[in-house]
Amino acid sequence: MNRKILLVFYFFGLLLKVNWLKIIKLNTRMSDNILWVYQLAPNGFHAYFFDNTFLNDLALVQSFVRSNTNFNLRIGLNIGKTSGKNIFYTISKDFNAFGLLNHSATLIHVVAELEKQNNTLFPSLNELKYWENKSFMHRKFEELKINCPKTWIVENLEDLELINLDLKFPCLLKECNSSGAAGIFKVDDYKGLYELINKKNQEGKYEFLVQLLINMRKDLRVIIVGEEIVLHYWRINQGFEWKPTSTGHGSKVDFISFPTQWKERFVHILKALELRTGAFDVTWENDNLDTEPIILEVSPAYMPNPPIPEKWKDIPYSQFKDKLSIKNSYRNRYINIVFTLKQKVVELYLKELLT
Repeated sequence: MNRKILLVFYFFGLLLKVNWLKIIKLNTRMSDNILWVYQLAPNGFHAYFFDNTFLNDLALVQSFVRSNTNFNLRIGLNIGKTSGKNIFYTISKDFNAFGLLNHSATLIHVVAELEKQNNTLFPSLNELKYWENKSFMHRKFEELKINCPKTWIVENLEDLELINLDLKFPCLLKECNSSGAAGIFKVDDYKGLYELINKKNQEGKYEFLVQLLINMRKDLRVIIVGEEIVLHYWRINQGFEWKPTSTGHGSKVDFISFPTQWKERFVHILKALELRTGAFDVTWENDNLDTEPIILEVSPAYMPNPPIPEKWKDIPYSQFKDKLSIKNSYRNRYINIVFTLKQKVVELYLKELLT
């Protein structure tokens, strides 16, 4: 089937997943619950409606419908004078109206100001700061003594010179404001690291992680809501050389096995970080699950990979994403799992407001 025709099917199928009549009924200006969506309306019309943000905004609204909870749907930039309300929103790069290289900076500033105005934000400012903000995240890991790779935060070549004697190669350089496998570079020697940081500084990027390489060929994505592990899967590098385990690099995905002995540890770490929901990337030195788990990253916003159908279980996950199918397609399964997880998160938020 033609890919463009499939996209049309998915889009209209997405619209059918929400109860529009009940949205009209529950939407009232008198509600204390503001659902802040399409923040840059009317700009970026095409980018928004065919992007992950629209999907998450719809899932947010439908979660309130399913909970039969009233709300005030607020579209666009008209949020700045709001006070004394509960504001629910989707973490997204769409907030970055000025196109800053640090795409989380604008949203962090806006949420900080809204909290000062006596609003309660969901996610909160503390939760938001973990989003694609690796320097903040690793400072928290160090503060809370969470086991993670040996890491240095550097801004420029002068900082790099201070850690020269402690470095071992190969190592990783990570841009602090990035996601997935973007902004991650394997570096083989000091000269290469020096040149890379110099190049990135010239591009306007000013903060990086330099990280010792873990001997691993797989990592575990663990998504938690409250105290429930709602989704987990291994991303397995099929080769012998190090490379990012993101599914875009051809990793095989295992949704079945899980190291149950570490379940409580993951939930404990989420609480320690003061996150209500989060996606962890976890690994183990030499892939030995009997050793202490190493937390690579955590994020309050995530794109969950849905389980692969049984008939395609032996192919790389990236190939499953490209399969043209309506019922069992990646896109259809992804939409369903986003709605399911958003409902769990909203239920947690609303329960918190009642206590």
